[in-house]
Amino acid sequence: GIFSGAMGIAVCGVAGRGKEKDQSGGNVEYGFSLSKGLPICIVAGVLSAFYGFSLDQGAPIAEVAAQHGAGSFKGNVVYLFSNSGAFLTTLVYCSYLHFKDKSWQEFTAVPKLGKNYLLSILTGVLWYGQFFFYGLGHVRMGRYDFTSWAVHMLLLVLISAMTGLLLKEWKGSSTRTMRWLMVSMMVLVASVVMLTYGNYLGGQ
Repeated sequence: GIFSGAMGIAVCGVAGRGKEKDQSGGNVEYGFSLSKGLPICIVAGVLSAFYGFSLDQGAPIAEVAAQHGAGSFKGNVVYLFSNSGAFLTTLVYCSYLHFKDKSWQEFTAVPKLGKNYLLSILTGVLWYGQFFFYGLGHVRMGRYDFTSWAVHMLLLVLISAMTGLLLKEWKGSSTRTMRWLMVSMMVLVASVVMLTYGNYLGGQ
């Protein structure tokens, strides 16, 4: 299931690349560099997995919460620790960029910031919401609960692609590109089914 999921994500990337070419008439504005992009993607994937490891290692904390009546919501307390690390590293890096580019004034000087702040808050709520529901599902995964992170990531890619279709982001794409997209979505669905069915078998 994990292997086929990786293949589904790769095919989705091929479809995305095709969409960019189709919508730009074959002239993509920014430069494409596999030698730069692939290592960044690999590092990002590994670091994403480390976040999953942090949730797994926080299980004792979740059990303490369960003893105090948290029930199915016990996993949410672990985010206080996992997300604090992510917040601090992001804060340090963003602060570095603001000092480097001298762009601190953009927090107040740019017109119509109210809408931007509201959208930022909404983004934060939705971002946390995914983990809130992830926690509810994680406690029901049974013996092989570590696969919940893979399911979460695969669904993230799948739902993003579906949202793009609904918002007509793929409008103007060629038939070939759309076929790649459909294949990637089918592979992703199959991967999720395989992983969840494997968990079902593991629980027997």
